[in-house]
Amino acid sequence: MAHTHDASGKMIPITKVIPTAIATPISDVAGNMMKKMANFQKWAVGFLNVYTCIIFVIILVFIIMYYLQQLDKEEGNIKVMNDVFNDDKGFKPRIIGLDMNQIVKKDSPNKEKYGEVPIRDFFVMGSYNSCAGGDTWQDWVDINVLRKVISLGVRSLDFEIYMKDGECVVAVGPEAEKGKFVLKGSYNAILLESVFNTINTYAFSARTCPNPEDPLFINLRIKSNKPIVYEKIAESILKEIEPKNRINWFDGDATKMVGHINENIKYSVYSNLYKRYDNTHWDSENIIDKPMNFIKGKAVFICNDIATNSFWGEWNDNYFGKNKNQYLFMACINISNVIGNCLPLRSFDVVYTHNPKALKKDLKRTIGLSLPDVSTTGRNPKWIIHSKYGCQFTLMNFSNVDGELISYIKNFDTAKKALIVKPKHLRFFPIPLKKPKVQKKEYSYGIRKCNPKAAFMQCV
Repeated sequence: MAHTHDASGKMIPITKVIPTAIATPISDVAGNMMKKMANFQKWAVGFLNVYTCIIFVIILVFIIMYYLQQLDKEEGNIKVMNDVFNDDKGFKPRIIGLDMNQIVKKDSPNKEKYGEVPIRDFFVMGSYNSCAGGDTWQDWVDINVLRKVISLGVRSLDFEIYMKDGECVVAVGPEAEKGKFVLKGSYNAILLESVFNTINTYAFSARTCPNPEDPLFINLRIKSNKPIVYEKIAESILKEIEPKNRINWFDGDATKMVGHINENIKYSVYSNLYKRYDNTHWDSENIIDKPMNFIKGKAVFICNDIATNSFWGEWNDNYFGKNKNQYLFMACINISNVIGNCLPLRSFDVVYTHNPKALKKDLKRTIGLSLPDVSTTGRNPKWIIHSKYGCQFTLMNFSNVDGELISYIKNFDTAKKALIVKPKHLRFFPIPLKKPKVQKKEYSYGIRKCNPKAAFMQCV
């Protein structure tokens, strides 16, 4: 072992120092770090690529599933209605036609018959959006739904009408935004002519409808900003609904204005609005005051979306002249708020009315047309509250089978009628004046002969 000595001569061993590490140049450390970062980058890119693909596949699967689900609705909606409304497994109302000669009730005034009761005094079984098979948003309309509703005995139908590629179509969708209709909510649409043709074929035939001779009320809700929609609707009505199945006011080809107008024109909006405004002596009548047998087996059209203000300046005295098509539409409509014989309502307006007495009084003299509140699910209204106020038309969404709809149908099923006479306290009965007594001559304000010689100039 190596050693040395100190100053005193003492031996001191020499310890050999062994280096523990060899210094690495800085350039080598940086290179290693760059390699590690490059490896991590490759791993991260691979990881992101794999998981991006997985996420993309998952999203794609959800999109495909949603798309298939929406496609399945088209057939699924009518399948659900067929399963619910059938004699074997579900519930189908037992509706028969109204016997116009049958006495309403033993205690009814003057033993009146159904056919003698005014139109305004009936509750009518009604359908809301009668071609809609499901929701009012992202769903389908189907002509088979309309056929099903008719087969149940429903006698009040309702349609939203749009313009597409210059043609009138039936669809469903949201309300107007700032007074403009900008879109529809259903994936598809049905030509209005096809709808009217189906009504004409199915609603007045005993093979496809349990009560074909009952009157049929058709409510038209216009959801288009184009005035030509009125012309198109009128032409479709006159083309597809046979004269024997509607209030026929024109003898001839009405679409070409060849023929002559008969007295049934006096029950139309055209007569009650324009002609009465133009001529106070014009013969007009309110159709809802007529007895029910007057419209037996007839289609009666309702519209509360007549833009009369845009037509005032265009009207002229010659019905066959310019702008005749606006007249044509108004001649097809018999019930409307513009002539005061219809009161359009939403369910909220009825259930939460601020003046129940006034509403009940109004519905004695006017047709109440109540629609479900605006929603994407088509929730049905509380129809019993509507009936207590005397609302004649409470339209229900037959594609949404809930408790309200079932109880609504059972109400008509119990009566076995699609038209039920309102209870006496909800009806209006005109009070006829008694024949006045013959006035005594001495009470007359006419010229009298007086005797100046008699006391007080007695007159005889």
